[in-house]
Amino acid sequence: MRVYVPATLSTVAELVERRAVGPAPVAAFAVTAAVRAAAPGTDPDDLAEDAMAAAADAALGLLAAEPAAPRRRVVIAADVPDSAVEETDPATGAVRVAAEIAMATVASAHVDDVDAEPDVSVAVTAWPATSEAADGHALLWYATQELADLLSVT
Repeated sequence: MRVYVPATLSTVAELVERRAVGPAPVAAFAVTAAVRAAAPGTDPDDLAEDAMAAAADAALGLLAAEPAAPRRRVVIAADVPDSAVEETDPATGAVRVAAEIAMATVASAHVDDVDAEPDVSVAVTAWPATSEAADGHALLWYATQELADLLSVT
């Protein structure tokens, strides 16, 4: 199952250094059976985008708890066994992954561009209230082999 893990650049540094994200359980979002059942006929790619957007929103909460972190949302996409995933909120697709997530299972990371930092800062300041300040920024796609380079320029 593809899961979308809310993260910060500190999480990416941990992933590069330890070759894993954890410890378990790891909070994430996914296109679960309940999500598919609640939106019959919806394109699976649209559901995946919704799961990624939910993870990006949750990353704001992580940034609020990490004041020194660069104000850039991060979502780590990984493929984990279905048996390792426990649904925690059927309405939102929130899940818990029972094991730490190894780098070998990471498909990509999605990160705000530096230009998004002022708007992400506004959204973090409003957290946990909803803010649409960061919504206009698309997350940039990074392959796993690009993550060390990403960290060297932030």
